[in-house]
Amino acid sequence: MIDDLTQVFNKRYFKLTAEREFQKTKKNPDHKMSLILLDIDHFKKVNDTYGHIAGDRALKALGEILTGSARSHDFVCRYGGEEFAILLMEPVEIAQLLTERIMKKLHNTEIELGPGIQYKMTASFGLSSIDQSIASLEDWIEKTDRALYESKKTGRNKFTIASTLK
Repeated sequence: MIDDLTQVFNKRYFKLTAEREFQKTKKNPDHKMSLILLDIDHFKKVNDTYGHIAGDRALKALGEILTGSARSHDFVCRYGGEEFAILLMEPVEIAQLLTERIMKKLHNTEIELGPGIQYKMTASFGLSSIDQSIASLEDWIEKTDRALYESKKTGRNKFTIASTLK
């Protein structure tokens, strides 16, 4: 259930929890649920420049920032590599507030990757809520992932709400 490095939930736990909550939301439209997907900007450069141990320090620090920013009932998960997911039982407006809080924390945090190596991390985010047009958990993840990649494509260090995409 827990990712060894970051100490947040792992992808398997995310999928189980998200599927269960997705089904509840599809049955009861009053049950709100949002998803945040985020990806560290230019993370490969960290590993290539400073090594994988430094990259692991960055991932661990991000896990701490996400856990410290989220509420106790939000699900923070390492989705894969340098990608993380946060599942909220709230509408997208609350996901946006959490995203803004995380971005501010990242902006104000220097991560020590090694002796004398300080790193200012940025990340790109995709956000979405479930609506009746989403047929499956996979559709919802894909929709949120498109929003994440729109953030990367249009400048990084920002968020995109999936409902704003064409």
